Amino acid sequence: MKDKFWKVVGLGAYGMSIGIVLLPLIGVATSKYVKEIELIHFKRVASALGVSLSTSIVAMIVIILVGLGTSYCIAMYDFKWKKYVSQLLAIPLMLPPAVIGIFLLLTFGKQGMVGKYLADYGIQLTFSSGAVILVQIFIGLPFFIKTIEEHINTVDSEILESAQLEGCTKVEAFYYILLPLVKYGIINGLLMTSSRVLAEFGGTMLFAGNIEGKTQTLPLAIYSAMESSMSEALLIAFILLLLALGLTISVTYLTHRKEA
Repeated sequence: MKDKFWKVVGLGAYGMSIGIVLLPLIGVATSKYVKEIELIHFKRVASALGVSLSTSIVAMIVIILVGLGTSYCIAMYDFKWKKYVSQLLAIPLMLPPAVIGIFLLLTFGKQGMVGKYLADYGIQLTFSSGAVILVQIFIGLPFFIKTIEEHINTVDSEILESAQLEGCTKVEAFYYILLPLVKYGIINGLLMTSSRVLAEFGGTMLFAGNIEGKTQTLPLAIYSAMESSMSEALLIAFILLLLALGLTISVTYLTHRKEA
């Protein structure tokens, strides 16, 4: 009897969760603005899509290189305060994006700690595509590192120790043994990080601005479009939704493939 009760409670909660997620999607699909999408001038949409894709690709390349190097250090070396340093890397995950934007502005802005030295060489990051990339790296890198670290922790350390006893260097053990064991976790991390990077709004707005064709990403384009055309905002939202669905389906497929 108790099992039946908790089953009903569980199914009810499950149904509510699905309803909470699907209801806004149904509301969008039945909106009158959907019929007006064909009347939109696509210049701003295409421009924002181009900025989002170009900056996120550069950001993800940096995230992969730095993230894998950091993961190597976390996996292969033990040092004092290692756990606390690892948690320090997760701080950006806990901060509101707007706070991140302020911190970057005060650090890399024209009068910032780093920005004032860059200005001496004629380099200005604020309100540039470089600022968009920097925000994306700052937000995406900790997410990527945390994901890989969680998968690395599931691997038996004795496997790596045995490899080193057989003559493998730490670098060889990491790249030829550990990475293949967690490759699906890394790919999942890349896909989820890409989704997070593409969705970034607050930090980009404060640090990079909302300049069409230069720093205006898809989320910022939605903000601008809502002032003049809800249909255009809806179209951009659909593009982000399709990107999110594509990434989600990819993660689900890879997860099931790993389990199989």
